[in-house]
Amino acid sequence: MGVILAIMVSYVCSYILFRESRRSKTGIDLGFLLAAVISISLSCLHIAYYIYYQDVNTIGWEIWKYPEGLRLITYLNVGYVVAFVIFHLLLKKFRYGFFEAKNRFYLPGNSNPLAKAIVVYIFTLAIALYLKISGKLYLWAYWLAVVDLAYYILLACFLSKIKKPSVMIAVTGIFACFLMFIYYPLFVEAVEEHYAVNKGGVALMLVFTIVYLNIARYKGKLITPLRLCVGSLLMPVFIGSANFAEALVTGSPVGITDFIIYVTQGYELRMYENQYLILTWLENGEMLPQYGMSYLGALWDIVYPTSGVQHPGQWLTEITNIGQEGPQSGRNFSFVAEGILNFGPYGVIFAALVSALVIYLIENFLNASRVYGPILYSILAAAPYYIYRVDFSYVIKKIEFNVLGLIIIFFLYAFTSFLFRGAKGVRHKQFTQQQEVA
Repeated sequence: MGVILAIMVSYVCSYILFRESRRSKTGIDLGFLLAAVISISLSCLHIAYYIYYQDVNTIGWEIWKYPEGLRLITYLNVGYVVAFVIFHLLLKKFRYGFFEAKNRFYLPGNSNPLAKAIVVYIFTLAIALYLKISGKLYLWAYWLAVVDLAYYILLACFLSKIKKPSVMIAVTGIFACFLMFIYYPLFVEAVEEHYAVNKGGVALMLVFTIVYLNIARYKGKLITPLRLCVGSLLMPVFIGSANFAEALVTGSPVGITDFIIYVTQGYELRMYENQYLILTWLENGEMLPQYGMSYLGALWDIVYPTSGVQHPGQWLTEITNIGQEGPQSGRNFSFVAEGILNFGPYGVIFAALVSALVIYLIENFLNASRVYGPILYSILAAAPYYIYRVDFSYVIKKIEFNVLGLIIIFFLYAFTSFLFRGAKGVRHKQFTQQQEVA
């Protein structure tokens, strides 16, 4: 009964932010997305445990073995949601032009933005190919963020030329198929002869498309709080369904029960197991709290990228996959797990504060520029999903890569505009000479 009441408290907190999002001119509150996804995932965690325990327990999670541990993790995550909502609402009181939809946003490139977007994307992709072929994989990994930015801007330019919603959906589908079946499997994640589609990259592209159109074209009328709520519910369901379809196509023996398990696991329930493991290790004295060192390490890694700092997700991956085959479980680390790692059970409060600060920073990007502000904000609109399932180092790196990437994109567009002006001047000179000859 206590668990049910705790989850209900989490839903009440989500509803508070749901009401808050209705007051904004854009209809979006990233804090609501985070609270809603955690509330729904906690429900899925207990559904998986109480209804399909025998099926999901085949993976041997420790949290399934001890009901008291499951309850404790639930209470900690609900406490995190409550603290996050408080910090999030307090920070919104200190906003400056926060979350306000401007009257007009502009695409990069000024005149003829589509042609310039095509040139910039081809140029960034060519540089990425050169870096990979020449073996400069460290720079290549950084440069991929620039390629993604150029691709998203290209999509935004295409959609700005289209008026019919059906055509917009078709164009978005073509861009998504290119990412899923060509770009990611053949260029980014290709390993020898193994071919694997990337559903996460497509999901991020869809989030960018919807958020950017909502801000730059529909002035906040495309995304309503209700649609935002439904989207936060269906996105993990979509990912889980896609995983089920992939298992079905590859010939794995799956049925209705497996489908429900895949759908519930679309919420990345593994992160709760990781939280429980860390909490158990701390309580048993197998490890000591880090007392904020993981956060300092993440910030130091920004200043000195080659420092070799190991972020918590990598550390947990090495520990939990020793002598095992299969996917790396440490990827589902979460801000909550990092808070526990640093300060024990009370670390969820500090994790909530860090989460609120990150979302506050991202939401203020919207008004940083009429050109690049909505682009940066739309790309980082999936931040609640990152906060939910990865560590602070990954999120802060994601922000760093995109900010630096946009700076590079800015100079590339300036260079492209210079080339276009030069070509236009040459054509004008040739036309003048022809007129003089005539």
